[in-house]
Amino acid sequence: MNTCSVCKEEKVKVLLDFGMQPVCNRFLKKPEEVKGEYKHSLMIGQCLTCGSIQVVNSFPVAELKPEHTWIVRYAEPEEHLDNLADKIANLAGLNPESKFLGISFKDVSLIERMKHKGFENVHCLDTKKDLLITEIAGVESVQDKFTVEKSRELVKKHGRYDIIIARHILEHVYSPKDFMDSLKELLKPEGYIIIEVPGCDQAFELFDYTIPWEEHTLYFTRQSFKHFFGFAGLNIESFEEIDYPLESSLIVIARLKKKQNVSDSSLFPTKDFLSKELELGDAFAKGFSRREKELKNYLSDKKGVALFGAGHLACSYINFFDIKEQIDFVVDDDPNKKGLFMAGSGIPIFGSGALVEKNIGLCLLSLNPRNEDKVIQKNQAFINNKGIFLSIFPSSKHALKLG
Repeated sequence: MNTCSVCKEEKVKVLLDFGMQPVCNRFLKKPEEVKGEYKHSLMIGQCLTCGSIQVVNSFPVAELKPEHTWIVRYAEPEEHLDNLADKIANLAGLNPESKFLGISFKDVSLIERMKHKGFENVHCLDTKKDLLITEIAGVESVQDKFTVEKSRELVKKHGRYDIIIARHILEHVYSPKDFMDSLKELLKPEGYIIIEVPGCDQAFELFDYTIPWEEHTLYFTRQSFKHFFGFAGLNIESFEEIDYPLESSLIVIARLKKKQNVSDSSLFPTKDFLSKELELGDAFAKGFSRREKELKNYLSDKKGVALFGAGHLACSYINFFDIKEQIDFVVDDDPNKKGLFMAGSGIPIFGSGALVEKNIGLCLLSLNPRNEDKVIQKNQAFINNKGIFLSIFPSSKHALKLG
């Protein structure tokens, strides 16, 4: 058994072992480069004590750093941020002089909204000055350099904060306890910590196997996310789930506990809750081989198959299910990606015009479902040529139906 990154119990059971996998953002210049590319074991496990689903044996941080400045890896939904900003502005104890801190670049848009609401003492960490990151500063680098010691240095320079915001970074951290301790070190005793993560309930329930990713170390359900804050020594003041097509956004506003005792048995989930979480994880694990067989059977007699979107979701879909022989090429109109090849499979990347030029009959969409209709509308020539668009995501209205 492996050690749980949340509760520290040595009770993490491996749910799925995807074998040796590449780093999805490592686009290849030649297909033969597949033979020499870096790969690392990717396994998803679940703690039998607290129910947290997590990566087992994370990829080295240095290997996750993007090699190109043009790679866009994060596109979290933000339609809910106006309402969240209103909620934050009305928290008890705040005033125009209250100090706000965003931990990464993902917090800039919410920080800007707080400025518009009259809070002037707001900013995000400067990755170069505050964290001494000189290269491209992805969240993998931010979480690595953001430590308790660094927080103490920042407190000496700037004092503590009334509000700390950390959107879509917790799911990337290698040591959740150290990360949360670093946040708390920056917080005033009566301050608030605002955490947002992607919710994975829907993906687990619908057997969506695009969800595992080498950059995500934690996979929160709404219940495991709530329990996480007890282990972090925080009380939840507010919990909210915002529904989106691919994955929801889970948002907690928390404050420091007056007394912290992480060994307290009350921190652990009840038997009923734990049973439901373990059933969810077990079903997800057992469903993979069935889904793989169904997908390969479906594609076995298809001729002319492409995958739209050369991102990590497409990369994982191809490599996890081992369908590189069934996919002719991947479509992406990003000029930086066209002419390159997918990590792990060496499949070429062409522009969308290739759908008609190469007489593709089936194009699987690996884009966020929010963008699928736009892509379909822009590719009417493909549809007029009797081409069919289907989504790899079970939650999409265009979903490929298997089984």
